[in-house]
Amino acid sequence: MIGSQPPGPGEIVEVRQRQWMVDGIAPGALPADGLHPTVPPQHLLSLFSIEDDALGAFPVTVSYLLPAGLE
Repeated sequence: MIGSQPPGPGEIVEVRQRQWMVDGIAPGALPADGLHPTVPPQHLLSLFSIEDDALGAFPVTVSYLLPAGLE
């Protein structure tokens, strides 16, 4: 379910049809969008796989942006 806040540590998310657990969250480094001031800021999520074939392998960091209309 998509909410108005990014997922937090310990939450399960789906990225590219795989299950991941959020390990950490940090504010994104990109500047705010001057053309669209109502767009919420991005966040960087550190994830690790919880699927059997990749358990604990290759943690990833992804950019998370709240969908338009959710604040």
